[in-house]
Amino acid sequence: MFVTLVISCRICASDAGDKTINYEFLSGHDRGSIYWARIIAGIMWSVILTMALFYLPILIFSAVNGWGLELDAGNAIIRLFLALLPAIRLSAFFMMTASILRSSGKGIALGYGFVMVMVILISIIQDVLNLDITWQFAFSNVMSLLSFENSRNMVINGETVTVYDSALSSGMVVGTILASAAATFIYTYIAYDIFKKKDRD
Repeated sequence: MFVTLVISCRICASDAGDKTINYEFLSGHDRGSIYWARIIAGIMWSVILTMALFYLPILIFSAVNGWGLELDAGNAIIRLFLALLPAIRLSAFFMMTASILRSSGKGIALGYGFVMVMVILISIIQDVLNLDITWQFAFSNVMSLLSFENSRNMVINGETVTVYDSALSSGMVVGTILASAAATFIYTYIAYDIFKKKDRD
């Protein structure tokens, strides 16, 4: 999450306070192309690097030791691909804050603070109200996809193995896709609307 936060904000707003963007205007680029180039680059690099931190160890250890019996490989792949969507959603939110504040540093600080508040809020909602929070927030969405709560011990080939229930409900899949798509669209549109109207330094 912190890698996504820093890279997204740096790509989107590191030059907001200097004259670099004015040279882009003078080169004939319109506000839309300047803005969306930053958004696309921010999402691509932040999500690629963040997911590499998750996926590379899994691929390396699976190649060396085999996949194992504890987890269904197909369900694991689905979970890993779905985790990309809330990661993009997080990146879009961070870039929105950085664009609005016109500062990568302020965007990083506010984004980090917001995520920490949301983590506390999610914990309170789950503990006090006994509600299950999964796809409703990006951070909880990623954690729900990459963690397993239900398991059972089975004897396979004479060996006791802890097998995890990795199947996803249709509500989780649909909620992840729709919430991530809607939130990403809203965040990027809000930032673009402000970006195209605000005068440059």
